[in-house]
Amino acid sequence: MSHISGETTRRRKGGLKVALLAYWAFPSQLGRAKKRRSPNVAAQPYCLRVATPPNPHQIVNLDPLGRSRTPLPPPSSLPYSPAAASVSPSSLARYVQIPQPSLIFLIRLKVVMSAAAFPNWAILEPFVFRRDDPSSFPDKTKAPIRASATTSLGAPFRIAFSFAEPPHVSRLYAQLPGFPGPDQETPLAILSTHRHLVLLRVATQTSTWNTVQDFFIYSADDPSELLLLPPCTEPYMEYTRRLVCRLPRCLRRRPLSTPREEEGPPARPRRLGVTSMGLVSRGEGEQDFAVVELKVYKHTSTEVYADICLFRSSSDLPPAPGGQIAGEWDSMRVPIVHSSDPDDVWQLCLWQTNAVVPVGRWLCWIDYFRGILFCDVFGQGPTPTVCFLRFPLDKFPSKPHRSNACSWLHRNVTPIDDGRALKFIDVARNDRVGYGALRFGGAFTITCHTLQLGSVAILKKSTLCSLVWHKDTKLTSSELWAANPPRCLPRGILMTPLVDVDKPHIVYFLYFLFSDYKYVLKKVWLVAIDMNTKIVESFSKYVNGRDDAGTVDADLTMERSTCPTPFLPFDFPKYLNLSR
Repeated sequence: MSHISGETTRRRKGGLKVALLAYWAFPSQLGRAKKRRSPNVAAQPYCLRVATPPNPHQIVNLDPLGRSRTPLPPPSSLPYSPAAASVSPSSLARYVQIPQPSLIFLIRLKVVMSAAAFPNWAILEPFVFRRDDPSSFPDKTKAPIRASATTSLGAPFRIAFSFAEPPHVSRLYAQLPGFPGPDQETPLAILSTHRHLVLLRVATQTSTWNTVQDFFIYSADDPSELLLLPPCTEPYMEYTRRLVCRLPRCLRRRPLSTPREEEGPPARPRRLGVTSMGLVSRGEGEQDFAVVELKVYKHTSTEVYADICLFRSSSDLPPAPGGQIAGEWDSMRVPIVHSSDPDDVWQLCLWQTNAVVPVGRWLCWIDYFRGILFCDVFGQGPTPTVCFLRFPLDKFPSKPHRSNACSWLHRNVTPIDDGRALKFIDVARNDRVGYGALRFGGAFTITCHTLQLGSVAILKKSTLCSLVWHKDTKLTSSELWAANPPRCLPRGILMTPLVDVDKPHIVYFLYFLFSDYKYVLKKVWLVAIDMNTKIVESFSKYVNGRDDAGTVDADLTMERSTCPTPFLPFDFPKYLNLSR
């Protein structure tokens, strides 16, 4: 398959000059160009079984949607990495005189360009790379998808995405001048992504040190701007104590505000819990979406409800004042549908949200100790429906306090097949260590399950029994170590699994090189394993520990050493290709 990274056309007196990066796509026009041998993979210190083409937008200065093109810089100024590139610097872009280009030639060039622009999906680093200094903020050659906006308090900022083909990791850069330093706060965060949309939260402080939340929607349909959601002024839910036993302090809450009157002072904006928020698009090709916050309310020992605060956009309404997205906030309390197992209610009483994942038409809240809450926001009823489904686990905790198991580090739910199925990965270690090196003699087991959702239109109590987890594979650490040499798979624990969206049989893990010192900067590798063949597909260093100190990636190394947050599956780049 041929790869073309870019094209530049400019009319001159004698004809047309065209810059081509992949000369083998049009050999008849390039004459003496020579191919370069592929690098010797065996000579590398670690195994690489997947040959990935370089990201074209890290090489060519193009408009993100290909609507305008500028001349390429000279080859000497193009970024080049011998370990990552598949072409030599001498074979990079050069101008070639073509006397009379045919229409078929130009159409072929355009089609290949559009197809190779962005990856179909990406592994997104949840850590936001803050680069306030203009010299450190990446230019369009490294991060071509960019936008700028202003918060409700008038603070300007801008963002830029840098996409890479898996197993490489994509990044989000942010420039936040005037905001508190990164050692004090994290003003901008990625909350959720679904299809062509990204939900961002930007927090700013007032002169009285009050924090104001602003939520922005970034769409692949118009990647040049960020759209602001109107503030949520819904009142908080009423919480009363009904249980005979003593409840935890966090559940004995009182109303913090009252509903807004028809006349009177405006209601104060409501502070939303970002760890319980998610974004869901109504469907393929549709513009409407919903932003939802869900919290589990334990009313009695036999009744559990979902407190929902949601924003529904409306493409039929005109834009709100100030360029805000048209739509409205609403709040409600709905019962949680569960199976006839009496232990389901108790498990819901112990609920703590670890992740929020959009899956097709549903938005799913996940507790990796227990299961999934499916919320149908765009259902036919007046209120959303919420259903609980357990994970295929052998044992469920029976106490409210959590151990040091760190389930969110060893389990993951990834939607596949365009949201028609779910993949659940469980890495079970036998040394009773939550986060740390594998103890001497310790081992682990990786189990993969799939949940098919394609034939399910409505989730309710009668249809919950039709949802069954099917076990795909089960591998032990001994089997993996026997199939792969230590240079490809070190003898340690694998964490933060993530399923390949295009190839669900491939799972990505992070391997941490732990030391005797708890807070030392760690070296981290990204591992891709084929669960069907037990073979490591790729093994590459992600952060370099103490060697990254003083470099541009020092903040990433510090973050990964102290807070190993799981990666996000990101299909946003696919919709950028569709919008070209």
